[in-house]
Amino acid sequence: ADWQWVIPLPENIDIESAGPLLCGGITVFKPLLMHHITATSRVGVIGIGGLGHIAIKLLHAMGCEVTAFSSNPAKEQELLA
Repeated sequence: ADWQWVIPLPENIDIESAGPLLCGGITVFKPLLMHHITATSRVGVIGIGGLGHIAIKLLHAMGCEVTAFSSNPAKEQELLA
C-alpha cells in the first residue's frame, strides 16, 4: 500500500473493529490532510450520512469549527444528541 494511505492501529483496537471505520474514515481523513485542515479551520460538511458523521467526529476531535448542512430536518436532532 502507498504510505499515504496507511494508518497504524493502536494496540487496543482489533482489525475487525477498525476495518469499517478505516474504509469510510480514510475517505474523509485524506482530504482533510490534503487541504491542510487544522484546529483553527472552519469547515462545512454537506450531507450527514455515514461519511458526513465521520467527518464531523474527526473535525470536532481536531478542534475545528464545524457547520453541517442537510436537507433532512431530522438530522439536526441527530447531530445535537
